[in-house]
Amino acid sequence: MKSLDKNRSFLYSWRQKGGSLWRNVVPNKKVSPAKKENPTRGEKEFSMREVRALYQALTQAGCVALKSNEFCEAVDKNKNGSYLIKHDIHSDLRRTFYFAEMEHDLGVNAVYFAMPEHDLSESYFGDQYMWRGFKRIVEMGHELALHLDLHQLVMRYGDLSTAVRETMEIFRKEGFAIQTANIHGNTGLRRLYGSPKALIRRMDNDTEPLKHKFPMIGSDFRKHYASLSLETLALDHGILNWIDSGFFRAGRNLNVAGNCTDNSGSLYYGVHGRNLLKTAPYSIDSEFTEKLVQYCRETTSLFLLHPQFYELP
Repeated sequence: MKSLDKNRSFLYSWRQKGGSLWRNVVPNKKVSPAKKENPTRGEKEFSMREVRALYQALTQAGCVALKSNEFCEAVDKNKNGSYLIKHDIHSDLRRTFYFAEMEHDLGVNAVYFAMPEHDLSESYFGDQYMWRGFKRIVEMGHELALHLDLHQLVMRYGDLSTAVRETMEIFRKEGFAIQTANIHGNTGLRRLYGSPKALIRRMDNDTEPLKHKFPMIGSDFRKHYASLSLETLALDHGILNWIDSGFFRAGRNLNVAGNCTDNSGSLYYGVHGRNLLKTAPYSIDSEFTEKLVQYCRETTSLFLLHPQFYELP
């Protein structure tokens, strides 16, 4: 197994040659029209009109989109109809900012997970367009959170605790008080090293990491196995909420039943890990919307929507 330094060199040379270990690095790639009524929409883009209709249907049914702290309280009080929208921000800020404005116009709050300096964010990270956009997101009532590639953070900083502290300081200097984070699923590094969830555990006294599907590979990250707890993230760094497919509050696992994601090009909705609904690729039809609303009214739900997957009118 190569050392971490050698793997950094490998990843750099791979990108210099035009290769990529990351999905959706070029989200604005031109594609052929998907629907006759909108010739500017790509085949691999969801309709903004359809996602607006989904939000409106949820609101009309009495469902409420909440930010992380409010959602935690709603789950604890069994307030069915409460849901939280996660947006992972990768390389497309323009669509991200458009999505935030659209949600604001509809009275919908969401949580936007921003990457620290990373291969996906290097084209914009730290510039004024980024910071002004993030500040506008917060002004509109949304929440700004962190989207962390744990493998790359270890490579850059040497350990996760230092990485989180330094990253939090960068955002703090710009006026952001971050309380929420999640993991970036870096497909390429997962293939090299296994699941990033293997690097963190739930509570301080736990010995095993979060549940994960991909075992740790090789020895380079072995010393970081379950090296940082979500409890410590809350106490020492102020990151109270850890929201991936589940919701942890200072290491405590909240019972959120519903989960909706666009991760695979279709929109899925399931309850307690069992998929119940699925759309056709890059489509949110009215039948799916109607059934999803019925489920959401009866439980609490997490939504994961990636702005780069949606058309930019």
